[in-house]
Amino acid sequence: MLDDFNRERLGIEIDFSLPSERVARTLNRIIEWRGVALRYIQPGKPQQNANVERYNRTVLRQEWLGRYI
Repeated sequence: MLDDFNRERLGIEIDFSLPSERVARTLNRIIEWRGVALRYIQPGKPQQNANVERYNRTVLRQEWLGRYI
């Protein structure tokens, strides 16, 4: 989950499968910690998710996964 205002990563969950209960628990923990208001992208508007896609492609892969490899 990214904060759109300052591009800060608030949380990340990695696994082969993420049950909805685990996702909800993680989101609730972040909301308690930061008071985040959730805003969903509109159906059929993938361009609204472009920042997250770019983050996953560049920052996440280079900084996190590159260290593992």
